[in-house]
Amino acid sequence: MRNLTTPVAYGVALPVVLGQKYHCTDIPPGYSTQVVSSYEDLELEHKGGDGERTLKKAVHRMILW
Repeated sequence: MRNLTTPVAYGVALPVVLGQKYHCTDIPPGYSTQVVSSYEDLELEHKGGDGERTLKKAVHRMILW
């Protein structure tokens, strides 16, 4: 069996500065903010700032990744 890679999103990773907030909450360790430009219908671990629960609904919006 080989490792398979499946792209689920294309976007831009934004650097995180110590103390930076994401929609008024702390950014969890190990996460950065992303702006999604393409997607699969993948459920997000942390909902988007407007309540998005899937990548499909978060296109062109900032999410934690």
